Amino acid sequence: MVEVAVVCNDDRMRDEWETVTDIYGSREYLQVQVDCRFGTTTEELRELLSKDMDVLHFIGHIDGEGFACPDGVVDAADVEHMNASTILLNGCRSHDQGRMLVEAGASAAVVSLSDLWNDGAVEVGEVLAQLLHSGFTVGTVLELIRQYTSLGRQYVVLGDPGVTVVEAGSGPPVLYRVNTATGSSETVLVEPVAYPTRAFGIGSTVRPLFDGFDQSRIAGGSCSQKELTVEEFREGICAPNPVVIDGELVHDEWSLKE
Repeated sequence: MVEVAVVCNDDRMRDEWETVTDIYGSREYLQVQVDCRFGTTTEELRELLSKDMDVLHFIGHIDGEGFACPDGVVDAADVEHMNASTILLNGCRSHDQGRMLVEAGASAAVVSLSDLWNDGAVEVGEVLAQLLHSGFTVGTVLELIRQYTSLGRQYVVLGDPGVTVVEAGSGPPVLYRVNTATGSSETVLVEPVAYPTRAFGIGSTVRPLFDGFDQSRIAGGSCSQKELTVEEFREGICAPNPVVIDGELVHDEWSLKE
C-alpha cells in the first residue's frame, strides 16, 4: 500500500490540489491511499508531518517562519521526527523548511529556491506527481521538470535523489519522445527513453512493446527511434508512461494529429 497525503493551504492553487490527487490514485493494479486535505490547521499539519507515509505533497505559502495554516504557522524546526519518505514542498522559498524536514528524517525533499508564480508552480506540481507516480527517481523527476517546465530550474532535491515512490512495473520507467514532423499525417517518430532506478539499474534491459522495436536495450538512455502510425502508438502506449510531443511534456490529456 502506497500512502500519500496531499495538503493545500492556498485557494489559488486548488487546481493543482485536485489534479495531483487524481494522479496519485490513477495507477491500475496499485493500491494507493490518498489523504486529501484543504486548509489544514497547525495541529493537523503537525500530525501529518509525524505520520508514516510515502509522499507528503504540500501546496501553499511557505516562508522563513514555516508553513502557513489558517490558524498560524508550523515551523519545521519544531518537528523532531519526520516519517514521510518523500516530500514535495510546492511553495515559495521552501528550501530551508525542506532541509530541516530532511534532517528530521525524510529521505528526500523537492523544494524551491525562490518566489514562484502561481501557474508555473501548478504546472510543476502536476508534473512532479505524474513522474513520481510513474516510477521515476526523485533525481530524475527534478531533471525532467527542469527540462520541460517553465519554473523547473527554481527547484532542487535535498536528501537522497535515488528515492522512488513506486516501481514502474516489470522494468525501468520509460518516457516516450514523439516527433510529429514525419512528412505524413498518419505517422510519428517514437523514441522511448529508459531511466535507471535502484531496482532496475544500469545493466538492466528494456524492450518497448511496439512492433519494430525488436531488440532489448540497456537501460539508461534512448531505445532508438522508430516510425509508427498514430494508431499503433495510441494502441501501444499505456499509463503511467509520460509522453513528450514535439518537445512538450504532456501531463494531462494529450493528442496527436489526426
